[in-house]
Parts: sequence; C-alpha cells; structure tokens
Amino acid sequence: KRGSAGIGISATYHGYTSASSVLRTQPLLSASEFVAAGGADAGFNTDWQDKIMRTGFSSAHTISLGGASNQSTFRASLNFRNVNGILLHAGFDQVNGRVGITHRALHDRLQVDFNMAFANRESNFSFSEAFRYIYFNPTA
Repeated sequence: KRGSAGIGISATYHGYTSASSVLRTQPLLSASEFVAAGGADAGFNTDWQDKIMRTGFSSAHTISLGGASNQSTFRASLNFRNVNGILLHAGFDQVNGRVGITHRALHDRLQVDFNMAFANRESNFSFSEAFRYIYFNPTA
C-alpha cells in the first residue's frame, strides 16, 4: 500500500487472536491397560500426549501510518506476530516493518520512490523427538 494524497495523516490498527487445538489424539493404552498387557508398573498414570501438546494461542498486531503533502506520499507499517503451536515449546515471534515514500518533482516529470522493508523471526521447533514420547510407558 501507499500513502494517499488529500487525506492528511492517517493511522490504522489491525489485530487478531486465535487458538489452535488438537482435534483427535492417538488411541494409546492407559496405565492399567499397559500393566495388564505385561508392561512394567512404575507407579504413575501419565498421558504423554497431554504432556507434549497444548492449546496454541496466537496473536498479530499491525499499526500503519500514511499521509501526503502536495508533492509526497508516505506509508509506514509495523507488524508483530506471536504464534504458539500445539506442540509444547513450538512457535515463533516475528516482526515486520515497511516504509514507502514517493516524491514528485519538476511538475510531476520526475518521481522518486524509496521503499524499505525488514523482517526478523525467532522460531522454536520444540524438540525433534516429541512424538516418540507418546508411546512411552504410561506408568512412568
């Protein structure tokens, strides 16, 4: 997007929040079923799927400024996203920014555009063997 002439300076905000959850889990033996099938009893009753998964809450926020003068238009925006996956410790934080300036000169015969953007993302992919633990001894 670009700034618009004739509207002065405007600011906008857009944001949202969302939640993700597991629809179905794998059918696994309970602690009593595991022991009845001949497994070693370590004295606990652990649902390993419950231990490695969560409801993933995420949000995004964007603020933008734009405007114009007789010969120039500008627009700047900043976006922040925080995404938490359903796997424990999985997700990312991301920041994006963008600036665009257009200037006209010499009776609109010359147009100079300046555009700049940046992005930074810090990701966490949890631990590589997380789903291996759902088959772990449910009495541990």
